Amino acid sequence: MQANTPTDLGGFTAGGSLVLTNLGTAPSASVTDACLTYVADAAAGDAQLFARNEAGEVARLTGNTKVLGTQFDSTSTTAANVTGLGIKVEAGKTYAFRAMCFIAADATGGFTIGLGDAGGTLTATTFKSSTLTYGSSFLVGETRFTTLGNTVGAAGATSYDVWITGSITVNAAGTLSVIFAQAPGGSGTSSVLTGSSLQIWQV
Repeated sequence: MQANTPTDLGGFTAGGSLVLTNLGTAPSASVTDACLTYVADAAAGDAQLFARNEAGEVARLTGNTKVLGTQFDSTSTTAANVTGLGIKVEAGKTYAFRAMCFIAADATGGFTIGLGDAGGTLTATTFKSSTLTYGSSFLVGETRFTTLGNTVGAAGATSYDVWITGSITVNAAGTLSVIFAQAPGGSGTSSVLTGSSLQIWQV
């Protein structure tokens, strides 16, 4: 912990704040009858707050939720990361995840959606997901994947809700993101709407 002064905090005055500094190494052992709270990087420049209990279980306490503030539009059939719906994850860690996406689709071509790291570094040792796609008043279907980066789509309507739940054990670190594209055959724009979200839990 550092003192609350402009010098110690690089010119930032944190009045009335408790500041925990990232010392570069997360605790590798637990304390009897106690829990540890500490700061570590989920990735370079991405310090997060963690807690470790007596049993050695680690919970990531911050940086676990993203909510889309700007609509993401696509006219491409190549899946791309949805800007604003990506969370950095660490190598060797296991996370549960949940994405809830509101879709405005091109009625002809539809859309495709999934979880991945398009153009990035993220790879998975194990990956399991279940995607539920709903139309305006009906279930389109459920699709399960065991490989990161796969997508599922729908077409024929203009309004969809998509739930993606599952877990990932990370091999190479990167950014777990909602990936999205226009489906082949579309001629307009398909969009992920504001209010869509992505959440993770380190387990």
